Formats: sequence, C-alpha cells, structure tokens
Amino acid sequence: MGGFMKSDDIFVDTFLNMLNLRFGPSMQDEEKEWFTGIAELAALQKEFEIFREGRSFARSVALLSTGGFYNPRAKARWYAYLETLRTMRSSEPETDGDTAIVRALLANLAAASPLPVHFTSHLAEGRDAARWSVLIAAPQRPLHYMAGDYLTISLPMRPRGGRSGGGGAPPSAAPDTPPPAPKRGGEARKATKKKKKDK
Repeated sequence: MGGFMKSDDIFVDTFLNMLNLRFGPSMQDEEKEWFTGIAELAALQKEFEIFREGRSFARSVALLSTGGFYNPRAKARWYAYLETLRTMRSSEPETDGDTAIVRALLANLAAASPLPVHFTSHLAEGRDAARWSVLIAAPQRPLHYMAGDYLTISLPMRPRGGRSGGGGAPPSAAPDTPPPAPKRGGEARKATKKKKKDK
C-alpha cells in the first residue's frame, strides 16, 4: 500500500472516510423528499448498475467520485491500489479480493434492507495469509458509538518501507508481497489448457 500512495499515504484515512460516508446509514428528512447513504446507493445501483461482475471495484467507486477533487495525484494512487485487490486473496474461498468485494456489494445492494458498509484496513504483515487478504463480514458492529449492523470490508495495507513502526515479525519472516490470488474463471481455464498442451 505504502508503495502506491508514497507521500500521499496521509490521505488513506480520508479516502476510507469518503467511502464510509457514501455507503453509510441512510438519512432522510421528515417530508421524505430526499435520502442519502446506502438507500440512495441501492436505488442508483438498481437504475444504473454501477457495480457489476467484470467491472473492478476501483472503476465503480470512481463513478461515484469517492476519490474527491482536491488532490488528483493522491486519487490516482488510491485507485491504482484498489486495482491491485484483484491480485490479492479474500476471506471468500477461491475468490480474489476485487471479485469478493464486488459480489458482496451486489448481494447487499439487492437485499430488501441493505446494510450500510464500513470500509477499514488491517496490517498486511507476516506469514498469515489472512493478513494479506481482503476480509469481508456481515453483520458486524465495527463502530462502538453506533448501534447498527454493517457489512464490513477490510483492506490489507502496509506502510512505506515494509515493516510497520510497531515492530512485528523480523524481515526474514515478513514477506514483502502477498500470496497469489486465486485465478479467475477464464485464467484458470487457460492455465488448464496450457498444461494439457505441454504434456
């Protein structure tokens, strides 16, 4: 993560907050003339199919302008990081991080009562594959100051220079790259055909 954001890593929290506001709990005025958050997003999804399989999570959230306008360089680096989620594992069996997020959002937005989504991060470090994976869980209550349930999506991140400032495993036990993500359907079929051809 740090390798993508570089000196713009101070904006990571801002980008996560922008996602959390866009996917947050719905607010509505007394006259019900407007609504926001996940309810509005579910309505937009139904009309425009912002999220769909085959389109990356990065491209979909770019349509929602969740990268802001004030720092084009930081925004470009953030989206570049999100595009790498397809190379990472996820908590969903045999599913890469990008596909897992898109599928989770599709199912949630299609539900009768979609949950707000909370985006957070965790440290990608050490030999535990889960630390390098996109973690998805629902229902959860990640915010101690709010009582509602959420769909929680945690992104693996790593500070600039590799190891975290808080110590952790020695460099020899802390790989700098994540374990490979599961191959997507088309990629898996190509790999199988190549093996047969080589024989």
